[in-house]
Amino acid sequence: MKNDEIDSLPFGGWPLPEEYLVELGRIVALWTTTEKALALFLSKMSGFELYDPRGTILFNNHTIPQKIDTLGCLVEQYVEDHPQLKDYPDVLSKLRKAQKSRNKYVHSALYYDPEEKQVTISFATTRGKLKTNIDEVKVVDLKRVVVEIAEANKALYKAVLGREIPLPWENKSA
Repeated sequence: MKNDEIDSLPFGGWPLPEEYLVELGRIVALWTTTEKALALFLSKMSGFELYDPRGTILFNNHTIPQKIDTLGCLVEQYVEDHPQLKDYPDVLSKLRKAQKSRNKYVHSALYYDPEEKQVTISFATTRGKLKTNIDEVKVVDLKRVVVEIAEANKALYKAVLGREIPLPWENKSA
């Protein structure tokens, strides 16, 4: 298919209503930024220069839990000399929570029922015992995940770089 043919395809509201797709896209975009920042910070904290490929080689294929655990170990080594790292347990907690929330929506099946005008999520866990569930999903549920990821990002940047990242919904004049 040519680009103009693809552009003319009626994707609107498929496979989910647009407002759900927007928030799912926001979740993916924010999480990718978080994941790449985490790998970069691990590389820097391990003593590699910014463009040294060894940091990317070492941390690029780690899972997020491995990256979070590694960050905790590295911070333990530097926290006494770098007081901005003192809140790292909260940072690790926020990263874990954001990852869990993100995984729920990105790794599960979302289905739109046009008759009920309702989006549901079906998911299963298989850790020791099979558990399945189907829940209704509201747009606000996805926005909550966006907020969790953004707040984890903000905490990570503040701890590692000592830099405040303003979030779009924060009132800067207050």
